[in-house]
Amino acid sequence: MKLTTQDEKLRSELVERLQMIERPDLLQEVRAILDKYESKKDFWDELTPKQQAMVRKGMAELKDGKGIPAEEVMRKLKK
Repeated sequence: MKLTTQDEKLRSELVERLQMIERPDLLQEVRAILDKYESKKDFWDELTPKQQAMVRKGMAELKDGKGIPAEEVMRKLKK
């Protein structure tokens, strides 16, 4: 998602404020907030549109009974 000019200004302000913090406990709190937010990212959003289309196609094929069971795939890979 592209940031607006207002978003860019906010980010700059936050960076400046973070650089001035001299309390380790507060820095740890900020890190915890960021870690919590980042852990909620959905892998789907990280995929390219092409990859998403491939996954959708695969799911449709499985729904139509065209898939190969994982055990069979693993058996073939071991050979």
